[in-house]
Amino acid sequence: MKRILAVILAVALIAAIFWAVNPVTPAYAEEYRSGFLLMPTRYDSTGIYTDTGFTLKAAKSYTLEQIKEMLHLLGDIPLIITQGKNGEFLIVPEKELNANSLYTFVLTTPEKETVTWTFQTCRNFSILGTLPANQSSYVPVNSG
Repeated sequence: MKRILAVILAVALIAAIFWAVNPVTPAYAEEYRSGFLLMPTRYDSTGIYTDTGFTLKAAKSYTLEQIKEMLHLLGDIPLIITQGKNGEFLIVPEKELNANSLYTFVLTTPEKETVTWTFQTCRNFSILGTLPANQSSYVPVNSG
């Protein structure tokens, strides 16, 4: 019994050490990546809207022509890029995005460093299931 308790304690101690040395670091879309930040203008908890635009911010100063050369959307979807205020760039895909799909923006810096962002569009509204099922039995009273 003491041996089992010692092994459990040793495993817990080793796990605690590894967790303390390598803590979990979450990634957020609102963080700059290599000096760039790309945020959708319209989104909710299920994804971005299919008709959304994007705002690109850069830590350094870039011209509109430089951004047009550096940024593209995978799938050969043309982008309309305009310069906003405070060094921001407004990006709008020329056609509406498909629902429930992934879209990846790729930006290649002048230093040849690649920065990518992937966004998922919202799915069309639909009923995925009902609870309880039709004609089911033994359904708990607190199931809904």
